[in-house]
Amino acid sequence: MDHDLSGNDAKDKRFHLCVAADKEKLIPAIRSLPSVTRVKLLPVQGDSCAMNVFTKRDLPFEHELFGLLSGLQAPILELSPMKDSIEEVFMRITSSKNGTGASS
Repeated sequence: MDHDLSGNDAKDKRFHLCVAADKEKLIPAIRSLPSVTRVKLLPVQGDSCAMNVFTKRDLPFEHELFGLLSGLQAPILELSPMKDSIEEVFMRITSSKNGTGASS
């Protein structure tokens, strides 16, 4: 399930997040954070919830997240920033709106 709130992935930071919590309570809470633009649920086994979270670059997602999850008593099992793959960088450069691709 993918919840896009802004439609602008190129300007977002991305995180892989796994939390020991019920997704029915967790997803709406994470989506309510001011820095979050998109949440993509990932398949997991057990009582944890895994997702990719897209956030605005200029807002403190990590601080918001820690405050939220401590209030929910939901421990973070994993939080790691995601990097663009070579393919994603290439697609972003070659599909730029202003036509200033990588030509020299």
